[in-house]
Amino acid sequence: MALLKGSELVPRSRDRLSPEVRNRESPSASQVLITIFLGLLGLLIIQWLTPKIWGADGYLHIRMAEMVKNQGFLKSLPQAKFSYFADKFSDKDWLYHVLLIPFTYGKSLFVGAKWAAFIFGGVLYSSLVIVASYYTSAALLVLVGIAPFLSSHFLLTLSRPRPMVLGIALGLWTVHFLLQKKKKMVFFGSLLYSMVHITGVLAIG
Repeated sequence: MALLKGSELVPRSRDRLSPEVRNRESPSASQVLITIFLGLLGLLIIQWLTPKIWGADGYLHIRMAEMVKNQGFLKSLPQAKFSYFADKFSDKDWLYHVLLIPFTYGKSLFVGAKWAAFIFGGVLYSSLVIVASYYTSAALLVLVGIAPFLSSHFLLTLSRPRPMVLGIALGLWTVHFLLQKKKKMVFFGSLLYSMVHITGVLAIG
C-alpha cells in the first residue's frame, strides 16, 4: 500500500517504478485524503438526488441478500419458475450478496440498497485515487479526482448497487499489484474478484 513519510504518501515499492514516475512530485497524504473526501461528498449528493434505487438491478441484489440472510446460500430460486434456476440455482455474485446483508436490517430495503451503493461506489472511487497516487504527480491527481464526475455513465455506475462496482475496484488493485510484482496480492485480488462478480476471469486475463 503506502507509507506516510513526512507529509507525502509514498509507495513502499516506489523503486520499482520508472525513473520518470519516481522523479515526479508525489501527491501529499492530505491531497489524497481531501480528494477522496470531496469525491465521496459528491457521490453522496448524487446518490440522494432521488429516493429510488439507481438502475434496475439494485433491487434484485438487495432482495437476494435478504434471501441469503434468511435462507442461507440459495440452491433453488422458485421465483424463476419458468427457468432452469427454479430447481438448480448457483449465485454467481454470492460474496457481494453476503456483503449486502448488513444493509437489509433497516426498515427499508431501498434505503439499505442506496447506502450500500454509496459505500461500495466510494470504495471504487477511493481505490482509483489511491492507486493513481502511486503513478501520477500531485497536479495530475486533481484531474483523476475530477474525471469520474465528467461522465454521466460512470457516475451512474458508481451510484448503482451492483457487484461490478466492487469488481472494478478489485480489478484496479489487481492490476496495481501486477505492476508492483506482488504475486500473492494478485492471487488474493483475483480470488475475491471471482467471488464478487462473474467477470473475475478478466483479472486473470
